[in-house]
Amino acid sequence: MDTLQDIDLKTLTKKSFWKSSAYIFLDISILFCILIVAWQTDNIAITLVAILLIARQQNALGVLAHEASHLNLYKSKNANLFIGRAFMGACLGISFDAYKHAHFLHHKHMMTKKDPDLVFIEKFPIAKNKLWLQFLPDLLGLSWLYLNLYYLNYARKNKIALVTVIASLVPGLIWHIGLISLCFMAGKWWFYFLYWVLPMTTLVPMFMHIRGICEHAGREPSRDAFRGARSVKKNGLAMLVAPHNYNYHVEHHLVSNVPHYNIPRLHKSLKENEYYCKEAFAANYREAIEKLIV
Repeated sequence: MDTLQDIDLKTLTKKSFWKSSAYIFLDISILFCILIVAWQTDNIAITLVAILLIARQQNALGVLAHEASHLNLYKSKNANLFIGRAFMGACLGISFDAYKHAHFLHHKHMMTKKDPDLVFIEKFPIAKNKLWLQFLPDLLGLSWLYLNLYYLNYARKNKIALVTVIASLVPGLIWHIGLISLCFMAGKWWFYFLYWVLPMTTLVPMFMHIRGICEHAGREPSRDAFRGARSVKKNGLAMLVAPHNYNYHVEHHLVSNVPHYNIPRLHKSLKENEYYCKEAFAANYREAIEKLIV
């Protein structure tokens, strides 16, 4: 489909040091504010809201790590590598280097048997009474465990050096060791597990799963972004499960080196595309999922 002829890709793919830094600073600042409130509260309602919001921020920083895998944050490859390793290790507990290699397979073999993400969405369309079963492994922490084992096994099969995999986990491990040490010294050892490990291993995988279903389930095995992916209108749920404009997923697969803050401009340019609006765009996440229920 000839959709890019009138788009200024040079401008859209331009990276801004200040914009990327501002989004990183904002996400980290919000996260620390939530952690401070959680540290001081013993209110159950506030605790539950804090866990949800921490998961949202972990997810947001994970999305920025995804941006780093495409070298979309900074011009420097090393800067992207450091940010990607730090955020993915700290917020998702996953090896960035192993993830990056596997993620490129997703772009290259979208919705085919070689797509590593296919395992999470291949059962769609699905019966309505079985939909909730899709998310049970997420909430039990099994999806998080599967992802870690998958990426480590992928690294082994593709001969990614063990030292590289370990190195990619070091920045995140520093955060984990620092946080758990602080909690133990303050006599709040449980804080680390309740407010960091719990959302990271349950809610974040569920957010990623919802996002993956809405982005690709029911689409065609094709490298054509319009046929293999789906975008969703930005709304409240999108802010939770798909921060930093990740909801515009067709756009990302169409031109993967467009930074997240420029994706809305690319989306705007596609609104005149009849096929995109009719077949590859959903008004909200509920509509996207309802299309996949039989």
